[in-house]
Amino acid sequence: KESMGLCRKIGIYNADFYITCFDDGDQNDFQVMNNNYYNWSFIPYNVNLVPCWEEQDTVIAGKSMIDSSDVETELHVDRIQHNFLHMNFTHRMHRQLFSKFLIKENLIDGNCVSINVSDESQTVRGQNSNKAIAMMQNDDWPLNKNLSTLWRDTSLTNHTHPLIDNDFDQSYYGFLKNAGVYIVSETVFNHPHPYFSEKIVSALLSNRPFIIIGPRGCLRSLKQKGYKTFSAMFDESYDNIIDPSSRMESIFELAKDINARSLDEIKEDVLKCQDKLFHNQNLMLTSISSYEKKVNAPSDVSLNRKQI
Repeated sequence: KESMGLCRKIGIYNADFYITCFDDGDQNDFQVMNNNYYNWSFIPYNVNLVPCWEEQDTVIAGKSMIDSSDVETELHVDRIQHNFLHMNFTHRMHRQLFSKFLIKENLIDGNCVSINVSDESQTVRGQNSNKAIAMMQNDDWPLNKNLSTLWRDTSLTNHTHPLIDNDFDQSYYGFLKNAGVYIVSETVFNHPHPYFSEKIVSALLSNRPFIIIGPRGCLRSLKQKGYKTFSAMFDESYDNIIDPSSRMESIFELAKDINARSLDEIKEDVLKCQDKLFHNQNLMLTSISSYEKKVNAPSDVSLNRKQI
């Protein structure tokens, strides 16, 4: 809305705008934007799923970006000390709910979990800090009875696992090797379409099976892009649940199931899916390489326009 308002103010009409997209989920936005009276055409320039997070001058690309030399390509099953890893850094309601669940069910000890409870999330990104959503702020969907009770009665407490270092703003987290399963808490949960950020990229590069606390259809979208998921290891039916409360409760049950397994079982499961893990890592690295070529090749835009 701001961009379109500026175009009207300046008097820019009859123009094409190429919008860099990192996924296919913004089609509804483009439909709305293209319904205008100024002969503007907003065209997605899709570079697929890549590490797209930018903070200050750091784009995860080129020298500043992750490359194949940064990625640990071995499984390192011997490093697995915990069944799963989960991080809650910047507060969002779905993250708070999952953290409250972990606290209530006594799933913190024995797993690699870090929970931030401060209203101001201090980061290591230069001098800046990210303003977190205030704790206990219901910023999303109406909760069902069970989740409302959890939200009301379980207090968040700070937990900092010593294995989780301050490289949380990177695309690839080396400390993920210390857990068998990565429970990824995406930026959004009650959202009309799949949404991917650097968190999914880190999961695809980690050589670890993962679960996504995110919008419905994230796993389906990844599979459409050629990535492999882990239905032989967990029940992935949560990905198809429309109601956000029911989807969250299904993820709760999945976390309890993973926690109940022995560490030897977890290690064995990781070994069994190593072909999928290596496939995902290689495909992600190929996507990064392709992205780096695209952003340096403006001629691709005209080709993309023809395809659209």
